[in-house]
Amino acid sequence: MVDQWLRILILSVHVLAASIWVGGLITVAAIVIPLSRRLPEKERVEYVRVAAARFAKLGWGAVIVLVITGIGNIWARGYDLGALAGPLWSTQWGGVLAVKLVMVTLMVVLAYVHERYLGPRALELGLKVSPGKRRVLMIAARLTVVLAVAVMVLGVLLANS
Repeated sequence: MVDQWLRILILSVHVLAASIWVGGLITVAAIVIPLSRRLPEKERVEYVRVAAARFAKLGWGAVIVLVITGIGNIWARGYDLGALAGPLWSTQWGGVLAVKLVMVTLMVVLAYVHERYLGPRALELGLKVSPGKRRVLMIAARLTVVLAVAVMVLGVLLANS
């Protein structure tokens, strides 16, 4: 088993990176986008473009740290690469981890599609985004936030079991 202090350090860095990712998603959805609606269209588009670009650098950096520390957390629990081939998944802890990993994958894919395709297309169109496309954007963004919060809850379960 890994030294308790190293385990705490890995988990703490993981939680910090998760806070940056989830906090950033919530900040963009709850503050940046609503405040942008007060601006004239040209200023709003630039404001959202700059805010999204700044969050993308920080947010994707946090995702990289999450992957690294996530692997570190598995290792710190005493599992090696061989355990990933079977034994890990037959435990209750491994089952929760599997659900978390599926949700993380969905969240990251949704965030990537939103950042690379949906968001830039909406910014190009400005106010001309149809209500249907705006609804798709909002659903994708909200689903990403809901998945992020659910992943954090599963992380707490994993850390406490």
